[in-house]
Amino acid sequence: MNKKAFILLLLVFYILSKSLLLNKYGIITKDGVIYACLSERFLDQGPSGLLDVTFPPLYPFSAGIGAFLLKPLYQFFPQTGKYFNSFELGGILASSFFHILLCLAVYRAGKKLYGFNVAAWASLFMLFHPLLFRFSGEVLTETIFAFLIFCGSYLMFLKDEPSFFSTFSSASCFGLSYYVKPEGIVVGILFFIVLVFQKKGFREKPLKPFLFLISLAMLSAPYVIYLSKETGQVLLSNKQNIVFYLSVKRMFPEMQSLEPTGVIAFVTAHPLHALVKLFRGLYYTVWNLPEAFFRIYFLFF
Repeated sequence: MNKKAFILLLLVFYILSKSLLLNKYGIITKDGVIYACLSERFLDQGPSGLLDVTFPPLYPFSAGIGAFLLKPLYQFFPQTGKYFNSFELGGILASSFFHILLCLAVYRAGKKLYGFNVAAWASLFMLFHPLLFRFSGEVLTETIFAFLIFCGSYLMFLKDEPSFFSTFSSASCFGLSYYVKPEGIVVGILFFIVLVFQKKGFREKPLKPFLFLISLAMLSAPYVIYLSKETGQVLLSNKQNIVFYLSVKRMFPEMQSLEPTGVIAFVTAHPLHALVKLFRGLYYTVWNLPEAFFRIYFLFF
């Protein structure tokens, strides 16, 4: 099959299946409601409307752009507003757009490293991966975060000895991911440690590690300064208290008096919350299989 035809066929099938999903299934999380409100505030107030101490600004910015682009749809098809708020649909458009970009990036990386066959199967898997496909149909940050993390990693492992431009671009991707999810800066630092140990050409030229760290720090600094100014504390994320409560205090009420602060709390709270979500997911998977099959049936039939 022609390579361009393959990509076009995938995109057409993706759009058709996504249309089916939107027609049969609709959900918006609590975080999604806030992101939609922030995107609305962005279009009303400009860039200052994106600033929030709990939710980073890059995804609401993307959702706001999506909502702006969809305005003609509501003028020509006013009945659309009965089913979707324009800012909710703008968030879904942003999530789907970055999901497609992620799949194209995987295709490009697979083709360059392993050839067309591996690239085709890898991009197909990423396009219809159940979790990614679901997240791309919701007002959530997962797809844009995954795209930036993948690009940041791919740029450094594309060659045996990454160039200065690749180093700067990679650090920029991780820096931007911090404006999507607070964990982005931690992933960037961990990736830097991996590079130092695995990339001989990276660690033997001190300017490259310095460039990576300074680029990451300079991109992350504005939001850190904003958080510090608004909260009076030096924070990487203001969500740490919420996350710590959800992951620890709910399970251990005797720890109600414990208040997490600083970088240590940030680093520990998110993995703890991830473990709690993992065990809850396993619990619901085991005990709610009938409901899961019912949802799948309802989705497609």
